[in-house]
Amino acid sequence: MSSKYYQKYFLSYANLPCSPDVLLNIIRMRRYSRLAHYATAQLRAETMSRLEQVEAKYLHLQNSSSEIQHLQKEISRCLQFSAGDEEIDLVSLDEFYASAPESISRPEVTKTNEHEQRLARLTWEVAQRKALLDTLTEQEGRRNVLTSSINGKEQRLKSLRSKISSLMTAAKPVQEALGVGNASASSAEQRSLFSLLPHDLSVLYVQAEAYRDIMEDLTFHISMSPIFIF
Repeated sequence: MSSKYYQKYFLSYANLPCSPDVLLNIIRMRRYSRLAHYATAQLRAETMSRLEQVEAKYLHLQNSSSEIQHLQKEISRCLQFSAGDEEIDLVSLDEFYASAPESISRPEVTKTNEHEQRLARLTWEVAQRKALLDTLTEQEGRRNVLTSSINGKEQRLKSLRSKISSLMTAAKPVQEALGVGNASASSAEQRSLFSLLPHDLSVLYVQAEAYRDIMEDLTFHISMSPIFIF
């Protein structure tokens, strides 16, 4: 009870006679009232303090739960991560340790650490593929050079074929004047086939013609099959 209430209470009963016991009880009531107010204030303060602690812990719990969920998502993402090297066909471990230099294989580390072993094998695979790529580039360069050389020779052979045909045409009157007109191809077909002969066969054919001029009973001709002498 408040002090104003007690003042009104005492004023209303001030003129009434009272015994010492009544006064003592009133004093006790005021004392108990003050103690009750003090205890209530203490409990209220303690309750507010505990409530603040609970709210702080609850907020910390929410933050921790959010952080745990975030970490779980990151862990799942890491577990599901694919670097793209799973499908690479690497050399076997025995071949790797036998062929790779120790600066890459590092057996004292990689044999006890699977992750380092995987990195070392990938490093060796990259080095091997670079070496193969360099070899491929070199071989392609050589192929291009050979292709250019072959194309140039083919062009020269084509031009040489026309020159041979022109030479045979120009030599025909001379052969007829010397009486060796039959030494060359006796027809357009024979001249065409003669122009297709390789160098060795063309030389052999000319020598055979010369021999035929000496041996009049010898005859031969060019066909799509090898040369037959009758």
